[in-house]
Amino acid sequence: GANTHWPQFQELLGAAYSGHPWNEEVGVKIEDPTHPLLAAFGGKDFRIADEIFQFRQPYDRKKLHILLSLDTKTTNMTVPWIERKDNDFALAWIKSYGKGRIFYSAIGHRTEIWFHPQILKFYLDAVQFAAGDLSITPELITRPDPD
Repeated sequence: GANTHWPQFQELLGAAYSGHPWNEEVGVKIEDPTHPLLAAFGGKDFRIADEIFQFRQPYDRKKLHILLSLDTKTTNMTVPWIERKDNDFALAWIKSYGKGRIFYSAIGHRTEIWFHPQILKFYLDAVQFAAGDLSITPELITRPDPD
């Protein structure tokens, strides 16, 4: 998401980078607890210390299936450089693009993240999903209907 001068990449990804207000421990919310890609987390929100991005257009929650987001209730929301006024800070999502599958996660800037068992399982499942090796029905790729 850091390539701000390549609109086609941003459209493929589903968002454009707009800074990283957090570089500390934050709360992470499981958006879709029963989704197969989130099995590693057992349906439970968690905390993690990492550099956390915020995104701008073409980011649109309605066009993505958000898997993880920043839990604004358990995260320091007084840090400088927060640009989003809607408090919508997605951290991981999937989407279709052409005939392909897209997975994106903003988690993984700190070395210790790559030794976190649940994150590693999440990423393994995500790679298998993107490669087409993990059988996921189309309705699990598109965003769930809002409540």
